[in-house]
Amino acid sequence: MKEMILVVEDNPDMTSALKLALEMEGYQVLTAADGLEALRILERVTPDLILADIMMPRMDGYELYQATHQDERWLSIPFIFLTAKTDKEDIRLGKEMGADDYLVKPVEKEDLIAAIRGKLKRVTELKAAAQEGLEGHPQKGTLQTGDLIIDLDRHVVTVRGQTVHLTPTEFELLACLASNVDFVVSCRELVKQVHKYHCDDESEAREIIRPHIKNLRRKIEPDPSHFIYIINVRGVGYKLVSHLSA
Repeated sequence: MKEMILVVEDNPDMTSALKLALEMEGYQVLTAADGLEALRILERVTPDLILADIMMPRMDGYELYQATHQDERWLSIPFIFLTAKTDKEDIRLGKEMGADDYLVKPVEKEDLIAAIRGKLKRVTELKAAAQEGLEGHPQKGTLQTGDLIIDLDRHVVTVRGQTVHLTPTEFELLACLASNVDFVVSCRELVKQVHKYHCDDESEAREIIRPHIKNLRRKIEPDPSHFIYIINVRGVGYKLVSHLSA
């Protein structure tokens, strides 16, 4: 069965256009007129991806994103902002929140479908990798550095024995750094590995990766004022530092 997409949009004409475009690609489509209606739908069914406008009545897209990422049931659902807002501050806020993608209207149908396919493919790959680990296929192993433990097979991260809930993008970023522990990984390489996107501009790559690094640090670093795991090497990239287990 084809994946299910929840479209959250208060403009009926836009909702109809998006629904038609997605159904023509074979996707199942659910629609909601605002964030509150979307949450009611989420209580009944779990979609494979959420595509949400930002400016909506009652509960806007930003508030919906925060609500879904405060509940473990919905944390791993890819979330794409689709909005007419073009102000750089609004786009920056969407990126800083850690959304999987941010598309500005008007968007070409091909670009929209490509973004959706990319996010869904990545989730499928992560699930397949986890299943391979459970079935005894070749394992990637577990990395421990200090109180941080990264199980690359089961996609589980713990800090001081407590499970840390990461989005697929955050886990993929941490896994990439863990696979190169103590070595600097450039922002362009991180974008390539995490987003499957070849970015030739280092400044652009840094802007794409920085919000995810910020969210990841917030979840795994013991002291927000002094980072001990993910270190920024100015002008080069980031690295995960190894520490002796406590």
